[in-house]
Amino acid sequence: MDGLEQKTLHALQQSHNKNNEIRMLIPQYNVSYLTNKLNETSRSLIDRFKLDQINFFPCSCPKSDERILLISGTRRDYIKDCIQEIYFNIEKYNENEDIKQDINLYNPTNLTNDDINEIILSNMDYGGFIRNRNKAVNENQSKIEATEDEKSNDDWWNFRNTRDSSSEIIQREMIVSNKHAGAIIGVNASHIDRIKQKTGAYVYIDDQVNGLKRTAIMKGTREQVDRAYLFIENLIERNINDKNYRRNKDMHI
Repeated sequence: MDGLEQKTLHALQQSHNKNNEIRMLIPQYNVSYLTNKLNETSRSLIDRFKLDQINFFPCSCPKSDERILLISGTRRDYIKDCIQEIYFNIEKYNENEDIKQDINLYNPTNLTNDDINEIILSNMDYGGFIRNRNKAVNENQSKIEATEDEKSNDDWWNFRNTRDSSSEIIQREMIVSNKHAGAIIGVNASHIDRIKQKTGAYVYIDDQVNGLKRTAIMKGTREQVDRAYLFIENLIERNINDKNYRRNKDMHI
């Protein structure tokens, strides 16, 4: 058993959910082979290993030569057996085809803020999870609450009622400058509407101005709020970079 297979099985063993799920990184040169195999045998695999689903996400992982294969089911031991069979067939195929290729491995730490923003904007369906890489800094700059704001308006009430009642709803706040608040809102509220659409979170800027500061408020499930927070961070960073670029350009005229 190679290192990648051991890590995959170890991750599966750590799962304690009733509905178990594993996502495997597969080199692109094996994807066609496995896709053809799955077209022939997916129903057989689902029946044999009691799976809910087994399929590739449509997009390759960003900046890599790998795709994610999703396997889910109720029996961890059966999923483990399925993974071992998949790896066995991949190894045999690679031996027979004498495949020895260098590939770009998927590494989320290689993604820039622009990359992340593009993934969010394009709804790139590759099976990965965008996480805030500046979590420690952000926690010092924000406040997270798991309670409902008493000042919730009708829009928030309608939003909350469309969520799954089993999902925990949280509120997160970010203190921003008045200028950055304008960048977040955008012309005719275009930016803030896009954030709501792309993340599923309810986002608004508090009307109350404290000095030159305002509060951006995000409500939704933890995943939705995290995505909205990251989206806002990227908008602010892009706004700062654009201003610096224009300032430097003016200095050289």
